[in-house]
Amino acid sequence: MLIVPFSSAWHGRFVQAAARGCMLDWDVRCDTTAELVSEGLALVNNDACYGALVAAAQAVQGVRDAADGGAAPDGICVGLPMLCNRCRSIDEPFFVEGALSRCGYAGTKAVPLAGLLAGPDEIPYDAQRRVAASVVAADVLLQARLQADAQASGVERPGLVEALDGLGEEALRDLASREGFDFGRFLSRLDEAASRLAAAGAAGGPVVGIAGSAASVYNEGMNGDMAAVLRYEGCVVRLPYLASMTSFALRLQGVDAPFVEGLDVWCRAAGEACPRIPPAPDVDAIREKGRRYVPDQASRGLGCYIAGWATALLDEGVENVVVSGLFGCLTGHVSGAGILGAIRRDYPDANMAAVEFDSGTSVLNQVNRLKLLASVAWQKKKGAGT
Repeated sequence: MLIVPFSSAWHGRFVQAAARGCMLDWDVRCDTTAELVSEGLALVNNDACYGALVAAAQAVQGVRDAADGGAAPDGICVGLPMLCNRCRSIDEPFFVEGALSRCGYAGTKAVPLAGLLAGPDEIPYDAQRRVAASVVAADVLLQARLQADAQASGVERPGLVEALDGLGEEALRDLASREGFDFGRFLSRLDEAASRLAAAGAAGGPVVGIAGSAASVYNEGMNGDMAAVLRYEGCVVRLPYLASMTSFALRLQGVDAPFVEGLDVWCRAAGEACPRIPPAPDVDAIREKGRRYVPDQASRGLGCYIAGWATALLDEGVENVVVSGLFGCLTGHVSGAGILGAIRRDYPDANMAAVEFDSGTSVLNQVNRLKLLASVAWQKKKGAGT
């Protein structure tokens, strides 16, 4: 049995469904409750990477539930995505195994995702491809859902949201079935639903892009549901693709596996089939943009990707960008807040802010920073007369 601590509840349910359809004995863990964070703080050094702290608590929770269900501890393994490269996250297996040992599960090992994709006991080819398709499917649905949330209120919007949610539930059922997942059919139906985005009216608020590590961007329990805060302020939210981010990270780790190939292939297919939905960024283009601010030899974690995605947003005309980070994240400090000055020199009209999320503090300060950025974004939009 494989316990998989995961940074995104939205994507996690699609990955869980794909694993079930491939008969993989996986338990994808996405919970980030206050109680879980407290348990992580009790099991891991409080100055560790916030993401590692939460992954350790998720792993302990998963192994505990599996053992309570009758699984033998020595038959359980923890698979850690570990998308940050050459960063403090390399200690994540150590932290997770230490936490498991303190809870009486000393025989349970924690291994990086890279080893599961290309190691001696690698995941089968077809399973890797279906899991990759599940991540991209979750990505494009999320992009469409964000656009739908941003539409001006009207009679068509509720129907559009319902159509997208219904398509998501259908995709989950297909991913979990033994018959396989028809990705082309899914994209065709998504494009049909997305055609109503234009009919529902243009989004009224300023566009705000979010850049950061996977956990700081997607994990609502860790980032105070940052996207919801910005939507409440009337902003249109743009998130990166988890598939693109994952492909970027695994390539840097030297992983050449069907999973990585699948991520790239499905992202290109989605961009061609669904032109109304913002496409996944080209990984090589993102790397080149990121190198302008974070050279390869200085890059830690997802630093080059964060800089590249923020720059890609600005080049696209998205002038409002939040660079999010987590406590204890070297990337967040060096390649997040550290690059803002250099980017602002190249993009003087950019409205940017760095926001750090800490397990031991209130989210009020972060919310205030987001509100300030949103206020400036609205002022710029009104000043431009758009």
